[in-house]
Amino acid sequence: MKNVVYFSILGAILFLKISCRKQTHFGSSKDNIIAIVGDYNITVNEFKTSFELGFSQLKMGNNPRRAYLNHMINETLLSLEGTRLGYNLNPYVQKRVTQRNYSNLLEAFYMANVHGKVRISEEDIQNAIQKSSVKWRMLIWPTPSLVSCEKSYNAARQSTLVEYVSVQLAKSEFKIESIEDFETDWLDYLDIHPMYLKTISDLEIGKVSKPVPYGEGYALFQILDIHREGVLTNELKFGPRRKRIKARLHNIQADSISSALMDSVLTPFDVRVKGDVLEDFTDALFQWYNDGLPNKGTIISHVENISSTSKPYLIQINKLLNKTLVSSNQWKKNVRDYLKYMNYYRRILKENIQSIETFRIALITEIGRMVKNDTYTNIAKRDNLGNSDKILNDIKLWTNKWTYDSYRYTIVKELDVTHEEMLTYFKTSWRELDLADVDTTRFYKYEKDIYNAILFEKHQETLAKKLSDLKNRYPVRINNDLLDTLKLADSYKDIQTSLFVRKSFTGEVAVPTVDMQWISF
Repeated sequence: MKNVVYFSILGAILFLKISCRKQTHFGSSKDNIIAIVGDYNITVNEFKTSFELGFSQLKMGNNPRRAYLNHMINETLLSLEGTRLGYNLNPYVQKRVTQRNYSNLLEAFYMANVHGKVRISEEDIQNAIQKSSVKWRMLIWPTPSLVSCEKSYNAARQSTLVEYVSVQLAKSEFKIESIEDFETDWLDYLDIHPMYLKTISDLEIGKVSKPVPYGEGYALFQILDIHREGVLTNELKFGPRRKRIKARLHNIQADSISSALMDSVLTPFDVRVKGDVLEDFTDALFQWYNDGLPNKGTIISHVENISSTSKPYLIQINKLLNKTLVSSNQWKKNVRDYLKYMNYYRRILKENIQSIETFRIALITEIGRMVKNDTYTNIAKRDNLGNSDKILNDIKLWTNKWTYDSYRYTIVKELDVTHEEMLTYFKTSWRELDLADVDTTRFYKYEKDIYNAILFEKHQETLAKKLSDLKNRYPVRINNDLLDTLKLADSYKDIQTSLFVRKSFTGEVAVPTVDMQWISF
């Protein structure tokens, strides 16, 4: 297998050398274009970003940048042909483009209306650095009501809250909680809600606080320990502590702006959830959740296509698909709409939810998040936030990538490997699998590796023929001078590391990079 990869990369480099000799004039924008494939320009930024975030295995060889560029050119050739044949319009591509555009619009809305509104003064930063030098560890004892909290307070005053909680936990027949479950880590004032901060600041170590509103009930607080750190003068203006504090202040202010914005935008809609539909949907979806939601295909497809032998909960959800789940004074959304949304936002599926009550709360939260996100993206569309060069370029790159995926799959999907081919390969080419001599008779042990090795070779051969034809349809020109002189992180140390970069806002992959299938399965 190693030899196959080596010759593949060597071929890539040779192809680039030949193409470079045919290089023609790039025009006035030559400093921004690294290669031209047909009428498509691979820009410096596109190449540099993909290269530096691409898999390290794709950058092996004597000239990593040329090898990687060759893979990008091959993908562009397949993407261009796929677009000519209409593969960019198939459901696989269009669903992903729609979802990417949705998340881009949502991000653009938050950047314009939340993060873009944050204002943090120098005085705020320096005050926060100084205040955050004091940290507390606390014990928090929550209670369901003011009456029960006052009862606990009177009892805890006789000793300490620690002793009181220990006694209460000792009374439990089943020891499912310990006192550590009610203790916090080290917290500074930025970690503590403002409504609790004065209570904490005025509290002596070992003393129990008076009842304080907490969640849906009340709670008692006791300071376990206080730690004070020194702050150097230069830390107020420079260094990692300042950066951390500034980022935390930004997030706190952004959360505050977001909450106020949500109230002002959504309250006029008078949003209401249909209780009877929610109950029936929750019951059926919870059964499906416990049975195991599908790993493949869209969630909605498993509900739309049912039969008499389908699970009862799928039949129940199917009956609910067109029922209104949530509505406002301007729109309605049904169960089908939520399942389409849920396919991309499965937050409730990542929790280990044991009870249907907890599941219902999580589901209502997600329905609310769907309403909020849909509202915000509609506002972003209205304000033309999706027409920025950044978003348009992002959609273009991902459309090309998914068109390449779709068309490549079509070219190679009929390829297969016979048992006889596998036996012959194992007999004549076992060294390609990097086996010891003692393993040369253990075919059964390496069947999967053999299958993949042969299938990879067939893929390479089939794609090579297709690419040879496409190069006549879409001429390739490379800006050799720019490629060789471009400042790029391609030292030996740099190319040994693969970076997986995702957007902090959505968790999606930041940019498309070269497909690993060019060198291995």
